[in-house]
Amino acid sequence: MRSTKSPQTLAALAMLGVVVTMIAPRAQSPTGPTIDDIINLKRVASPAIAPDGAHVAYTMRETNWDENAYETEIWIADSVTGESHQLTNARKSSTQPAFSPDGRSIAFISDRDGKRQIYRIALQGGEAEKLTSVDEGVNSFA
Repeated sequence: MRSTKSPQTLAALAMLGVVVTMIAPRAQSPTGPTIDDIINLKRVASPAIAPDGAHVAYTMRETNWDENAYETEIWIADSVTGESHQLTNARKSSTQPAFSPDGRSIAFISDRDGKRQIYRIALQGGEAEKLTSVDEGVNSFA
């Protein structure tokens, strides 16, 4: 049975659930967070709502201490159940998720091959398909 809430409301609730899930387990010391605690915070951004409102794609930035860098990957949340899973895992960054008009795939920008290019991946996951090969790289798309 589908909820009677709007897709935007469901998407907002799904994103809130993701943020609360990430923050709740962290116990703060009496003196407050350390610089490492702050650097280690996961950052959720760039929500994109599927055309049917059933899913929300978003990015999560994490610290890669081995590479001394931040890495951003795309996650998918079910707007009804709030369950989420990681969609990309490039060992680089994947940003700016955008649903296809039919909602079955997501386009995004990634630097997995060195320069930022546009890729496409099925909503169910799998290997991403490279769509562009621009010499200067791609900064944004619509």
